[in-house]
Amino acid sequence: MGRRPNPATPPSSAQLLAPVRRWTGARKEAVVLAVRRRQLTLGQVMQAHGLSLDEYQAWQRDFLRHGRIGLAVTHMQALPR
Repeated sequence: MGRRPNPATPPSSAQLLAPVRRWTGARKEAVVLAVRRRQLTLGQVMQAHGLSLDEYQAWQRDFLRHGRIGLAVTHMQALPR
């Protein structure tokens, strides 16, 4: 297993496009922010991770409404809309 990244340093584009075993709220947040900052394109993210447009848009919506915690909850712990 590799070293953990420094939380103060945003992940690089290559790190954000690398295969993911488990999506954490922090990793989803980093991807959403990278797309919004135009560090990555939505197409790159969708292709690299097999995400649908609906899934990405749900991440973005939840992040904008609730911050990282909105990305960390499971379907069983749904936040108020």
